Formats: sequence, C-alpha cells, structure tokens
Amino acid sequence: MHSLLWSPLCSIFLLILFSGCVTLKTGADVPQKEYPVILYVSSENGGLVNPVNISVTLDNKNKIVDQDCFASAFGNNSQFKLTLTEGRHQFVADSKNGDAGLDVIFSVDRPIWLYLTYWGKNHFQLYISYQQLIFL
Repeated sequence: MHSLLWSPLCSIFLLILFSGCVTLKTGADVPQKEYPVILYVSSENGGLVNPVNISVTLDNKNKIVDQDCFASAFGNNSQFKLTLTEGRHQFVADSKNGDAGLDVIFSVDRPIWLYLTYWGKNHFQLYISYQQLIFL
C-alpha cells in the first residue's frame, strides 16, 4: 500500500520540480528590429545667429547632439549615425541662443534619413526621408 501512495506523490513532486525549469517566451523576450538612422544637422540662418547652439534629444533620454553649428552657404552639415528600434520615437531639438524648438514624433520601420536645419532666428525644420539625402 505504501508503494501505491509513493508513485502519485513522487509524480507530483517531480512535476513541481521540473515546472520551474521551463522558460516561456513572451512578447517582451522577442528582440525588436533595429534600423540605421542618419541625422544631418546644419544651419542656414544667414548669419543672424552664428554659431547657433543646437541640441537634439531622442525619446526624452538620449542626447545625441549638443554642438555649435556655423552658418554656411555651402551646406556645413554634421552627420550622426544612429541605430533605432522599430516603432515610434520622439525627436526634440532646441537652441540655447537661437530661440528655437521642435518636438516631433516619427516612426521607424526601415532605414531613414533625417535632416535638421536651423533657419534664421527661432525656426527649425526637420525633413524625414526613406531615401538617402543628396546635398548639392
């Protein structure tokens, strides 16, 4: 009679023991796709504010640009290479001495190119393209 009780108890014990060793994959465990993002930053302000300080933050945590940009008629672009996960991202640009600000939400689902330009006192413009930007 002892052996009849032992078998179910042993099976339950082994089931409990090995159930803790099983790992289940959830949606959070699946790595998100990442894509290259190229950001160009320039100043086309006609010398109104020269140099203009430009700061860019992504997703309220990653400051990727904090520099002075000199105005140039020949396209003085700074280039920043990034990698962003698939999904929505917040792009915030501001200028300490140029009185400009910009706050944009954009989606990444493939490689993209961004072109941020400071245009005169208090104006930023952001172009978003799925094709490589060519400067003439």
